[in-house]
Amino acid sequence: MEKQFEIKLQNWLEAVAITCDSFAKEIDVDFYPFQSKVIESPDLLIIGANPGSNRSYNNRNRSSSELFNCGENGENAYIANEKNPEWKINKPILQMFKSPDLRTILETAVIMNVVYFNTNKVEDLRKYRNGTEIIKKCLEFTNDFVYNILKPKNILLLGEAAPKWMKISYNHKNDTILRNELDQWLIQNKIINEIPHYKIYHPSMNFSFNSGENLRLKKEKFEEIFTKQI
Repeated sequence: MEKQFEIKLQNWLEAVAITCDSFAKEIDVDFYPFQSKVIESPDLLIIGANPGSNRSYNNRNRSSSELFNCGENGENAYIANEKNPEWKINKPILQMFKSPDLRTILETAVIMNVVYFNTNKVEDLRKYRNGTEIIKKCLEFTNDFVYNILKPKNILLLGEAAPKWMKISYNHKNDTILRNELDQWLIQNKIINEIPHYKIYHPSMNFSFNSGENLRLKKEKFEEIFTKQI
């Protein structure tokens, strides 16, 4: 099984590198799918909408081995930037997964983007001639990777944009599994392909939902969820 997984993964990486390299040279925007290494069927897959930052590609010819934006020692970007004050996205996640068991889950999590190009927002790609095609191709790659290759045990979607581009919609009444005392949703969940897809407010935005009591409630809920799986 492991060998089959490695073959499928390598074929996928090569297809992404070839396809996205062609687009990147055309629009001069860099790309990468991952902010972690990839392991088969991880306990947790974290998905954001896109990398952001508007980085130029500079005709760099990314190969299939250069699609991972990890720490120097191979740790995922959330762990590698734990003490980096310029990183905002990882701080609430680190708190939610602070207990020893959940920390292990976070350290082995696969982290990726729905769309791989470094524009501020995914829709910014549409200003380019082939922008809509680029978005569509990334979505096809992501769905293939998540459901046919990786097969994670749980998925955590960050903010509204990631599920939007994956065409996953949540019902605020039926899919909410955690609310605060003001009856505002904090965590939603939808089962797709037998995989729980948890959604939270984007951790680098919506500060009030990712701090204080709201953060504490989410931390307790994820501890409850993942402790049952250990």
